[in-house]
Amino acid sequence: RQQKDYFDNNFGPFFRPEMLIITAPNNPYQRYVSLNKPDDVNAALVDLGPVMNYSVMAELINLQHTIVNLKAPYEETINGSTVQMNITLSDICLKPLSPYNNKCTVESPTQWFQNNITRP
Repeated sequence: RQQKDYFDNNFGPFFRPEMLIITAPNNPYQRYVSLNKPDDVNAALVDLGPVMNYSVMAELINLQHTIVNLKAPYEETINGSTVQMNITLSDICLKPLSPYNNKCTVESPTQWFQNNITRP
C-alpha cells in the first residue's frame, strides 16, 4: 500500500488497464509471404496465428466499436435530487493527453487498419 500511495502522490493515480485476450481456435495458422524479403520465397514465408485473419479482425473491429459505444445508466441522488445519466467509456478511460486531446487510449491490433477494415 505504501508503494501505491507513493506512486499516486508523485506520478498521479495508477489505473489498471482492462484487457481482452482474443483467440480463434477454429482457424488454422496461415502462411504469408513477407514483404521484407519478396525475392527469397523460402526466407520470406511467415506463419501467422489464427487471429491474424481478415474475418477475425473484422469481428474484432466490430467488438471494439461496440465496447467504445457502450452506455451504462447511472442514477445518483445529490442534495435530495435524483440525477440520471449515462456513463460511457469516455467518462472512465485513460486520457493521457487531456486537456489537449480528450480521446481515450485504446491499444488494439485493429489500429493496424485505423479501426476500419474497409480502408485500403
